[in-house]
Amino acid sequence: MFRLISRFSPARRARLRPNVGAGNTRQLPRLTMAAALLLTAALASCQSTTPDGSDPFAYDSNAPLSIGTADYAARADQHFHSGDFGLAEQLYRKAVEQQAGDVESWLGLAACYDQLARFDFADRAYDQAGKLLGKENIKVLNNHGYSYMLRGDYRSAWSYFERALKREPGNEIAINNMNILRQMGQRH
Repeated sequence: MFRLISRFSPARRARLRPNVGAGNTRQLPRLTMAAALLLTAALASCQSTTPDGSDPFAYDSNAPLSIGTADYAARADQHFHSGDFGLAEQLYRKAVEQQAGDVESWLGLAACYDQLARFDFADRAYDQAGKLLGKENIKVLNNHGYSYMLRGDYRSAWSYFERALKREPGNEIAINNMNILRQMGQRH
């Protein structure tokens, strides 16, 4: 038989081995025990409720959001420019729900619907912006024309851009959009 030889003396092995048996447990050093008691006492004195007994960290999903129309619109602009059209649409919709006279939010909402290929909703949003700014507003005409260009309805797009140029001859946006149509071979 082979006998296992240890490098440590029997006394040292006894010190390294945990004390096992009934009533024999390893004891923490006194400093660690004192720190644990102080931490327990400190945590026990913390309040987890407000003076009225409610939980300060509870989430109320029915509570109204406290951000304003401008905040919704600004956040929507950020999401739109980063290509997150779904979230931008939700934020623009909240903005126009809070303030129906916010033309920029209506135009942003329409542009989101265009990017999401929800052209029926885009038309409604452009109509609403047209009611607020005037049906022949250059910005509305250009944006609505671009919407028709995205749909592939180049004839309608061309007519919107022409209407914008009649209102403001030399309007660069309308001219650029018409040039895009020309490059596509879609001059009407």
